[in-house]
Amino acid sequence: MVVSPSTPITLRTAGFTRRAAAATLDAFPAVTLWGGATLTLASSGAASLPASQWNLLDGLVDVANTSPALIAWPLVWLTAALVLWHFVTVAAWGTSPGKRVVGLRMVDGRGERVGAWRALVHAVLRPVTVACLALGPLWALADPERRTLYDRISGVYVASATEAGGAR
Repeated sequence: MVVSPSTPITLRTAGFTRRAAAATLDAFPAVTLWGGATLTLASSGAASLPASQWNLLDGLVDVANTSPALIAWPLVWLTAALVLWHFVTVAAWGTSPGKRVVGLRMVDGRGERVGAWRALVHAVLRPVTVACLALGPLWALADPERRTLYDRISGVYVASATEAGGAR
């Protein structure tokens, strides 16, 4: 239960499972594009890669060692796509498509719709905290308000859309 210090509004923040489901739904389009781009780059440069006598994982390590751009650039584009997708949808609709499907909405401490600045900070901090050994999302497991590290830093609450109904 979250009680905002500035106003008497009470929000019940979303649990880890619903947020994980929403994040998976949101990531699906970008990950699909990333996979296609990676396969396209890998197949276009396949002739220049050394033949590997190892299994698939060891073969990927060989590719990363011999041609790091085949791995790095698609990851950069994936991260950029995820940040842009999250920022645009939250700034425009107050929620992402994945959160909308599972019935969640992002609001500020007063229960109002998240502005563009908070949406941008939240979107940029998500991949940064995930890259740090998933510290950002795992923070919600120990947080009494079930907020992630990037929620706390950006001042965002992820609550049920019915409870945050005034934030349209």
